[in-house]
Amino acid sequence: MWQSAFPITARNKQHLKLYSIGIIEDGVEVVINHLEPYKIRGEQNSVQLEKDITIDTENDEIAEIGLNDIWRFDVDPEGNVYMVYLQSTENCIFKFDKYGSFLRSFGRKGQGPGELQYPIFLQVIDKRIVVSDITKLVFFGEDGKVINEISKESNRLFYIFMKNGNSLARERVRDASDPANQHVGLVLYDPEFNKIKEISRVTVPNPLKGKGYNVILPYSHAHITGELLYAGNSERGYVISIFDQNGNPIKRIKKQYAPVPVNDEDKKRILKTFERMPEEIKKTFYFPDNYPPFQRHFFTDDQGRLFVMTYEKGNNPREFMYDIFNADGAFVGRIGLNNYGQSGARLVPLPALSKNNRLYLVREKETGFKELAVYTMTWQ
Repeated sequence: MWQSAFPITARNKQHLKLYSIGIIEDGVEVVINHLEPYKIRGEQNSVQLEKDITIDTENDEIAEIGLNDIWRFDVDPEGNVYMVYLQSTENCIFKFDKYGSFLRSFGRKGQGPGELQYPIFLQVIDKRIVVSDITKLVFFGEDGKVINEISKESNRLFYIFMKNGNSLARERVRDASDPANQHVGLVLYDPEFNKIKEISRVTVPNPLKGKGYNVILPYSHAHITGELLYAGNSERGYVISIFDQNGNPIKRIKKQYAPVPVNDEDKKRILKTFERMPEEIKKTFYFPDNYPPFQRHFFTDDQGRLFVMTYEKGNNPREFMYDIFNADGAFVGRIGLNNYGQSGARLVPLPALSKNNRLYLVREKETGFKELAVYTMTWQ
């Protein structure tokens, strides 16, 4: 049965037929979007960016504090920025204020209590900074002092926490029905780390078994905004699923898209990352005709807009187009962002997020150094 994709409210009642029509599938609202953005009267769908600050790892003063690269970061309600640097020899976490001034570093490198061996992921939760390490989670206060730490299983790569204490783990999942391949899942846990449910899973084939090895590996990506969980799986097409804090499905956003071909230049660049692999394995490699519908990166802003990174190029080689969806799930605009960098021979998306009406964007300079660029966002 066809139904409205959005509730009838004073804000959208008169414009209901002007944008997305949806359906109900298995009791879940599915928002249908097409190739072109919807023009919704009275709704702002274009954003102007004005640069505020830059934290540049090529800067001598930044290098002197020990920050030589930017991998993961997050921002607290006051606009303070916390960055994690994996290869640090002393402290792994660096804190800057909202003006870009360095405040302190903490999270000592090591294997002892409160120390970090290989910090994978960082998140700010209610003025606490939680860092996912190889075998533990370490919680710090704003002053950098250790609050507590919790052991975690090494197959759970990292956790993202929700407002109610539940957490989403990206982890390697054992599948007795398919032991030959690797399985990576997004699994939701309660505050005591008891499993609630598996949200999504992708299968990475063993190159020595099966029909072949897809060099453009399947992936799943998740983003949490306190009370909502957004999850996308490249094997399911252009679909972003939205769940509540307990993993109950709320809505699915679907969008038509123009496939982006995997060209010969891309193939040569990607294959360089496998130069040292045995020929027996490389013979199993193959490329799909097209890239997945979106990249393994999306985020939301304070108003609930969703930004989804696609494979469509922008104005320069490292700029890609983001599709923008409003809080209802309607496709309303696009913007090109250049948060892309080099990892070996691969080009990979670098972190980006929006908080406090600011856009935070990690990007790689022509010199190879990374910087965090912070912009004020003005919607029109």
